[in-house]
Amino acid sequence: MFLQLSLLTECHRWAARALASLDEATSGTRQELELRPALERLATGGDPGRFSLPRPLLGRAGCDFSFSGLKTAAAQLVAGYPPGPLPAQDAADLAAGFQAAAADVLADRAAHALAMMPDARLLVAAGGVAANGAVRARLAAVAEAAGTALAAPPVRLCGDNAVMVAWTGIERLRAGLTSPWDAPPRPRWPLDELLEA
Repeated sequence: MFLQLSLLTECHRWAARALASLDEATSGTRQELELRPALERLATGGDPGRFSLPRPLLGRAGCDFSFSGLKTAAAQLVAGYPPGPLPAQDAADLAAGFQAAAADVLADRAAHALAMMPDARLLVAAGGVAANGAVRARLAAVAEAAGTALAAPPVRLCGDNAVMVAWTGIERLRAGLTSPWDAPPRPRWPLDELLEA
């Protein structure tokens, strides 16, 4: 199962603005901090329970998910502040709340998907969302509870889609899988057809 989380542009903006005004008050080396996504870095030291943010489709049967209500709620909170950098603690608390809500939804949706596929042996998190440590931890717990494993690329490879595509090619080649040079591109590929590939 591949999960991709697209964060609201405004959230990236306020995260970047707030990060620029924050002192580095987190543990870890500078290199480790730089690898973490901006939202995760900003969420460090934040209170995830301060702002009440929705968890769209939480608990609903099936695998559908949406972040539109969550993104809208975060954008409205940010819009309530005057222009300029958000107060550092407010930004950290909002980032922590947004991250927690997104992780809750992704974990819930992944748990539903694994319940629908009891023979699944692997849960895969890929793309930018796989760079977020809180999301990785929640998905790892879901995978463990389902008796399966979580596979996620190294964090340094998660922020660049071209690298992700190349990494997929490397893994396919290592597994002895190849495609002919005239293989047609598939911009949309239903997951049920992947079982046959």
